[in-house]
Amino acid sequence: MSLGKEINDYIASFNQNVPSEKRAIMEQATAELSASDMLTKVIKTGDKAPDFVLKDQNGKEQRLSEISTGPKILTFYRGGWCPYCNLELKAYQRALADIKELGATLIAVTPETPDHSLSTIEKNNLEFLVLSDPGLQIAESYGLVFSFPDSLKKLYLEFGLDVGAANGMDDWKLPLASTLILASDLSVIRDFHDTDYRKRLDPSDVLETLRHYKA
Repeated sequence: MSLGKEINDYIASFNQNVPSEKRAIMEQATAELSASDMLTKVIKTGDKAPDFVLKDQNGKEQRLSEISTGPKILTFYRGGWCPYCNLELKAYQRALADIKELGATLIAVTPETPDHSLSTIEKNNLEFLVLSDPGLQIAESYGLVFSFPDSLKKLYLEFGLDVGAANGMDDWKLPLASTLILASDLSVIRDFHDTDYRKRLDPSDVLETLRHYKA
């Protein structure tokens, strides 16, 4: 089953089980973000991705430019509490062998603390690198960070989701759902960003780009 189909199935179930007034708050927040100029500021195809050093789930420092010599898939996810992120991460895990066969390396970046990211790794049986971006400093340098409106923050707390605590910070901020495919020199050869957190780049599209790049 494709990632898109899995997401659509989850949305259908969510809409059946969550009251319309709560869904309306979430839709309004997404609409406001979509109406902003945020997507004009994000890193895009043809740009050079800023290099960085972040710690992985084991506390080891990883420099992006030194992780591998081939192309890299860099995907930013909101957190292990996000069902769409979990669907995405599991879909990329299923595609991991094909990604490696094409000489590429998969790297996920999250604002969550290493303890939380380790829980996500264990829950989803992930075998790729997950890096913790404290304070969203790297996501910020890529132009991906937005702040929660108060109405959405209140709703998330009602759902039992404390995003600030998961990220180890007082501010409620998250990265856009974004995936970048980087050449060996960190130039962006494909970008995906969406202000609707339910939309993700399917691994099959990543593989298609990698095959073209390899050729």
